[in-house]
Amino acid sequence: PYPPPLPPFGKALRKMLGSAMEHGIPKGSQLYFCCRGGTLTMAKGTPGDSVASVQDEKTCAALFDVYLGKAAVSPAAKDGFAKGFALRYK
Repeated sequence: PYPPPLPPFGKALRKMLGSAMEHGIPKGSQLYFCCRGGTLTMAKGTPGDSVASVQDEKTCAALFDVYLGKAAVSPAAKDGFAKGFALRYK
């Protein structure tokens, strides 16, 4: 039902990174992504330090598909997410 994940997520990520670069993102920074109400937000350093956001229902679905879908970019991250989620909601 969803379009291929990489084009919508890639487009949103490029837009967000372009906006975020205006705020400065030092090499090695930790980036956080949050989806809420159809808005994908990127933060650096801490989840509350928002630097950019994109409002598009498809980008949140694409983000989850990239990391948790059948062809996840990192099987280890997918496994870690599942274990962490399970521990948090026992």
